Amino acid sequence: MWLTNKELLKLYTFLFLAIRTNLLSWTSSVTGYGLNEQLYLDVVYPEDVAYTYKIRQARDFSDTFSSQLRNIRLIATNPPHACGRLIENGQLLRGHVALIERGECSFMTKAVNAELYGAVSVIFMDNKHDDIDQWIDLVRDETNRRVGIPSYFMLGKDGKMTTESLKSHNLPAAIINLPVNYTNRMVVHHPPWNYW
Repeated sequence: MWLTNKELLKLYTFLFLAIRTNLLSWTSSVTGYGLNEQLYLDVVYPEDVAYTYKIRQARDFSDTFSSQLRNIRLIATNPPHACGRLIENGQLLRGHVALIERGECSFMTKAVNAELYGAVSVIFMDNKHDDIDQWIDLVRDETNRRVGIPSYFMLGKDGKMTTESLKSHNLPAAIINLPVNYTNRMVVHHPPWNYW
C-alpha cells in the first residue's frame, strides 16, 4: 500500500505532535551529558513539592535506566549520609529510590550501601541546602567497587525542600517519575525557588 503525499504529511504531522506532547516516546539510555541533553525528576506527591527538578547522572560509576520508573517511591535515608552499612530505614529502600545527602564519604560508598538494601536507584542531594545552581560531578572513588544502580545528583535546595515536605507531612516517601528527558521541550513546572 502506497501513501499519497497528503497522507504522508498527515502521518508525519501526527507523529511529530505525538512525540512533542509525550503521547509517543522512544526509550533510550540518556545520560544528560550530551549536547542540549538534560535529565529531570518529576515529583508527583506530596503536592507542595510536585515540580520538575533538574538532575545529573553519575559520570563513570553507575548504570543507566533503559526505561522510566513511574510512580516510584523516593525515600530519604536515615542517617542522611548513608555512609555506614547500617541504614536505619534500609528495609524501606527495597525496590525504591534512595535520597542520600552529600558528605562524609564517597558517592560510591553511599550508592553501594543503598544497593545492598535493594534500592533501584540513588538521588544524591547537595549538602549545601540553599544552593540552586552548583552541580557536583559524581565520579568514581579509588576503590574497585561496582555500582549496579543508576545514580543522580540533585541541587541542594531541591533536596532540602523535598525532605522538609516529607517531614512536615510525616510521610516516609515522595512519589516520583525518574528519569524524565524533556530535551528540546519546554519544561514549565519548575520549582518557584529556581530561576531556570
